[in-house]
Amino acid sequence: MKQIDLHGTLHSDAELKIENFVLMYQNECPIRIITGNSAVFQNITRKLLDKYGFIYEYESDFNLGSIIVLGFYK
Repeated sequence: MKQIDLHGTLHSDAELKIENFVLMYQNECPIRIITGNSAVFQNITRKLLDKYGFIYEYESDFNLGSIIVLGFYK
């Protein structure tokens, strides 16, 4: 599974980095976005995924710092 880890990324750079990753690998879902415990990264990621109509979920109830992108809405 392709993944991107946002640890060490500046908040100001996160949106473009996530957008480029998601659009580059959109046809290879599922893909993983590791946001860590950052509420800022989680919000940026969810807004971006909603904007493009992706289906996604947290990796697990215990790991909210990892979002799995499953594909597109049908």
